[in-house]
Amino acid sequence: MMKKINTSINDLKSVLDTIQSGVISINKDKFLIFYNDKAKRIFSLSEAFIGKPISGIVRNPKILNFIEQSMKAIENQNEIKTFEEDFFIDASQSFDAKVTFLKVKASAKPKYLIVFNDISSITQAQNSQREFVENVSHELRTPITSILAATETIPTETPFRDIIIRQSLRMNEIIDDLLQISMLENNSVFNLQKEGINLSDLILFSVEAVKHLADKKDIVIEQPKDFNCCNLEVDISLIQNALSNILKNAIMYSNSNSKINIMLYSQQDSCIIEIIDNGKGIKKENIKNIFNRFFREESSRSRDYGGSGLGLPIVKKILDLHNGDITIDSEIGKGTSVKIFLPIQT
Repeated sequence: MMKKINTSINDLKSVLDTIQSGVISINKDKFLIFYNDKAKRIFSLSEAFIGKPISGIVRNPKILNFIEQSMKAIENQNEIKTFEEDFFIDASQSFDAKVTFLKVKASAKPKYLIVFNDISSITQAQNSQREFVENVSHELRTPITSILAATETIPTETPFRDIIIRQSLRMNEIIDDLLQISMLENNSVFNLQKEGINLSDLILFSVEAVKHLADKKDIVIEQPKDFNCCNLEVDISLIQNALSNILKNAIMYSNSNSKINIMLYSQQDSCIIEIIDNGKGIKKENIKNIFNRFFREESSRSRDYGGSGLGLPIVKKILDLHNGDITIDSEIGKGTSVKIFLPIQT
């Protein structure tokens, strides 16, 4: 019997040694009980480390805290869950890693697996893309500013003057949005500046920011009043930006002399802001693509409305940073409902 068990263990180790991810197993006391060949090379392990605390092997305090919190969450919720987070591994091999923590199901005593996946190439590609976008955006600013300045010298009655100004301003808007989404995705330098605020006040600020657009189309924006149960710690500037983006879309695609309703309510562990318009609506098959960069429904027609095509991707990223969510429900010819979910801190 013992021979069969040992054979199974050796077979498992042989399989795990062939994969390109570092795998470490610990017990409930966070002592090392197993490692594969990749983990051995990453952390310079040997048999002498078996039975030693994980804190003496993985010396990154952020990863140790991630392991601690993941283990507590699994035990408190009494269910099998997988937790993932990205870290920089600085050991005998330094690299960016996606660290996965999970509990082993088929085990009489609690055991946990920690998997280290090397994502350096992905991180480098993302950094290169981000730098390219930032460099190009900055380089475009100067000629566009010059074009706008030169346009001021053209007589106002010249037919193409307004077209140049309008398209130059649109280019500026695209550059601003590209720089913002690049900043939001750069987690290494970006930190949320959270402050306490009632969401009804934040909605009021956002409505005021877009009121001039609504007034041009005689659109009435109805908003919640004196709703006091949604006091949250958020990055006020970012959430206002997200709300303004959604309201601009609602105004843009709504008919003149129509109405936009904003509702605010709490549900379970979230505060929900719902924005409902009676506009053109979105095809069901396009909703899944709506948060992709530069995605536009009926692209040629959509450009007539302006915008950069980056507004909703920015909204999604802002909500991700707040551990929130966004859903869209729409029907052609009837309008769109956008729900923003923000977690209630406990």
